[in-house]
Amino acid sequence: MNGNNNKPQPPPLKGVYVSDDEKLPRHILETAVQLKNTLKQVYITLYTHGKPATAQEIAQKLNFSRAYTSLRLNQLANMGLIKRFKEGRTVKFEVK
Repeated sequence: MNGNNNKPQPPPLKGVYVSDDEKLPRHILETAVQLKNTLKQVYITLYTHGKPATAQEIAQKLNFSRAYTSLRLNQLANMGLIKRFKEGRTVKFEVK
């Protein structure tokens, strides 16, 4: 132990950056804990993006390919956790 009485913290999710002052809402956390790691990363990253995002925008933040990220975003949309919509020819996603 390092001498302090703090509870041990779980390791952060790879690729998901949430600052200490940016707490996630309970409903987002409750949903995220039920997801497998990659879906969890995509879901939390989309939420912390703060506005509707394309697969490319989320892929860049996570250092994933656009195709892989699109697959995972569509999986989350099919699960009913995020909304998929078009703006012109661009497909965007946002957390419900």
